[in-house]
Amino acid sequence: MPHFLQSNPAGVGFSTSTNPNPSTVTMQDAAGDINTFLRIFFFTMFPHFSANPLHFVGESFGGHWVPHFVSYISQRQKLNVPDTFPGTVESITLLNAVISLTTSGDGASYDHFCAPESRVRFNQTACQAMEETAPECDYLSRQCTDTYDVNICNAAFTYCAGVHARWYNDYGPNQPDPYDDRFVCDVEAFACGNFDMGFVEWLNRAEVKKGLGVDEGVEYKVFNATVNRAWGSKGVMAVPTTREVRYLLDETPTSVLVVNGNNDIIV
Repeated sequence: MPHFLQSNPAGVGFSTSTNPNPSTVTMQDAAGDINTFLRIFFFTMFPHFSANPLHFVGESFGGHWVPHFVSYISQRQKLNVPDTFPGTVESITLLNAVISLTTSGDGASYDHFCAPESRVRFNQTACQAMEETAPECDYLSRQCTDTYDVNICNAAFTYCAGVHARWYNDYGPNQPDPYDDRFVCDVEAFACGNFDMGFVEWLNRAEVKKGLGVDEGVEYKVFNATVNRAWGSKGVMAVPTTREVRYLLDETPTSVLVVNGNNDIIV
């Protein structure tokens, strides 16, 4: 019986924190939190499930969360670090997941909206401008991937996102939803369209909260703006997880499945 978990960082989903200012704002801190959570969940609360393999699934920024968490736990297990979660992660699945913000995120805009076979296309002016800046974006992206340096990665993200976002935002008042170009955005692209797929309304039902043991006064939201700003301010969001994915593929028995929809800009 596999288990699917969403609980990190504190303040996301139905998890709560008494600290109004998020204290977990780096991947290392978040990985430590998920390690602690898994130990409590499987060895304190539900020990009869502790021998079951785990399957992690991540969407969007889950391309950062999942590879980092699983590689963190695996490496600590190999080093016999005390208090490491000892369970087996049998597989990870990445759904339209961002491994790198500059290449699989904003950098994917050109491929998605300017390819000859694109269903939704930017105009020629936008595509030509994006094509002309692609070499510099690619160069900065490679520097980021090679160094994992926060400042270099932020510089790459700022440049690449600035170039691509300009044309995306100029597309018009009804711009294509970046998560599903079959729909259009009438609000900020980051939170537009059918992003929540109806699950927010379902999770906020009284009977669902009761079944999950969540206080009726707690409201589930798609985004926690405070947590998002805190992570953005540290710059770690721009650092990719290519090393972590490579480690899982080359050094662990964990299976990796990557799934991308045709209508999502992520590649």
